[in-house]
Amino acid sequence: MRFFSNIRRIIGTWAAYHQKTTLLILTVFALYSYFHFGLEVGSWMLTAWRIFAIALLLLLLFSPLEPKDTYLVETKETPQPEIADKPENEKDVDIIRELSEEYYLKTKRDTVKDYKLFLSKILSIVKRTFAAHSAVIYLRDQGTSLLRQMCIVSDEEHVMEDKQYMQDEYIFKEIFERNSSFLSNEAEEIKSLLPYYPESVNILSLLAAPVYINDEISGVLIVDGLEYNTFSGDDIHFIETYGGIIAETIVNYNNLLEFENSTRLFSFFYEVSRGLNSNLKFEEILDLLLSVMQNIIHYDRLTISAYETGSDQAKIIRIVGQVDDFPEGTVFPLDEGLTGWIIRKRKPILIYDLEKDDHFIPRYTSKEKINYNLRSFLGAPISYHDICFGAVTVENYKPDSYQEHHKKLLVMLANNFGVALERSHALQELEQHATTDGLTKLHNYRMFMQRIYEEIERAVRYNSNFTLLMLDIDHFKRVNDQYGHLAGDKILTQIAASIKNNTRNVDFACRYGGEEFAVILVETGLEKALLTAERIRKNIEHLDSNFKGNTIHVTVSIGAVEFPNSSKDVESLILEADKALYRAKSEGRNRIVAYKEKSETII
Repeated sequence: MRFFSNIRRIIGTWAAYHQKTTLLILTVFALYSYFHFGLEVGSWMLTAWRIFAIALLLLLLFSPLEPKDTYLVETKETPQPEIADKPENEKDVDIIRELSEEYYLKTKRDTVKDYKLFLSKILSIVKRTFAAHSAVIYLRDQGTSLLRQMCIVSDEEHVMEDKQYMQDEYIFKEIFERNSSFLSNEAEEIKSLLPYYPESVNILSLLAAPVYINDEISGVLIVDGLEYNTFSGDDIHFIETYGGIIAETIVNYNNLLEFENSTRLFSFFYEVSRGLNSNLKFEEILDLLLSVMQNIIHYDRLTISAYETGSDQAKIIRIVGQVDDFPEGTVFPLDEGLTGWIIRKRKPILIYDLEKDDHFIPRYTSKEKINYNLRSFLGAPISYHDICFGAVTVENYKPDSYQEHHKKLLVMLANNFGVALERSHALQELEQHATTDGLTKLHNYRMFMQRIYEEIERAVRYNSNFTLLMLDIDHFKRVNDQYGHLAGDKILTQIAASIKNNTRNVDFACRYGGEEFAVILVETGLEKALLTAERIRKNIEHLDSNFKGNTIHVTVSIGAVEFPNSSKDVESLILEADKALYRAKSEGRNRIVAYKEKSETII
């Protein structure tokens, strides 16, 4: 049975490559069958010849005479060379090598789709070569013990597709323990080894080989048959050769995929870098980071934590996904959890499966509840040179979700955002120097002029109002002359703090110049504004400024004007506030004067 199967297979393969020759042989045999060509009619030689011719004709007719292009991928530019004078199995090996080279050199492709289609073509040739009932390839996920069915070619109508198994079960256990090929012609043994058939299928022969990549078993190639001894020990060499070719294909595919991913990521990072170089503010950088992370790394929870400079703790400032007991704003120490370690050491962490550890590893603090729902953990510091701004971490419900290439990607991304944050911080400092008074830390005159134009525009657009206060320290020159400029500076900072403490966050306070201050009370009418002004005046009046054993008391005069009034522009509004302030000075100081059209009201 085995002998005739091999003869039929050899003749069929030869006929597929030499169709014209085969046709000629068939014709000659037909002629010899009907014409005796000198042989004596009725002789035993003629009878034997005809029996031989009929037998050979039947073998040729029922052999799988298929055209070459059913399993050869030909291109118009590069015709397939004829392969001759080789055993049948070696011919198929050469065919697959050519397919592999062509696949790798193609430039226009759907990578994943073409990869699976190519594996299907290889398995079709493997199945035909071994006269198998099915041919299957399983590949192991990188860094795991999980094998995933990549492709199956079978004559069986009902097979289990797209399944995955552990390497310590079924036929995979035999391959990984032996670290070599496996052959069996025992029906009962085979039945317990094959995972892809229903129980009704009776497989009588099995041959499997490991697929090695970088000297490690990365997959298993399997063929099976419905007849006893479909495979023999001689077939082991050939299936291992096919396994090697599949390994080459996988490596080529991974290289191609890595190249495509690198190209895509380079383009992506270029766009991100352009965005990061756009002088973004801190919150805008965080928003961009979240947007980027959604596109390149799958996660069930993402956390961004910020290091509190000069302390031993950090704070969660953004969280997406499962919150648990650690919402945004949670402060945690740097010496307990994984995130603190990332910030403290300024190094990334990759944990394939948190559940595999003997004890629970906290994310933030040793007091947090045990949570094994999130299995995979990956984190990287957001840093620039020796400065660490915080950390970004991602977690996934599935174990082994993140690998080394994910870690490299996250580190690259975090470094980019570290540069952006440093740039933002530097720009913020420059802006602060340009808009803040160095002594009092209030806004400066430049910022005041910008803000008052904005408030007038807003009041006109929304039909609202605001009140402007102008303050001047009474007899401030005497303080500088009697106690020195350092004493004067101390008083200026105290008055600035008093103004800040007695106004709202939405209000605007600035050092207008010298010993003068200005306050914009947003969406506040004159009546309420005068109450605020009085609170400021009284607070300053009761300030005790101690300087070198001396207690210094000062007072302020305040002019107030509401917008809208008769003023239509910034210059006239400031002039009216100055008029009210001058009136307060001339009327005895330490008082408030509210400007009204054609009159000033003294309080």
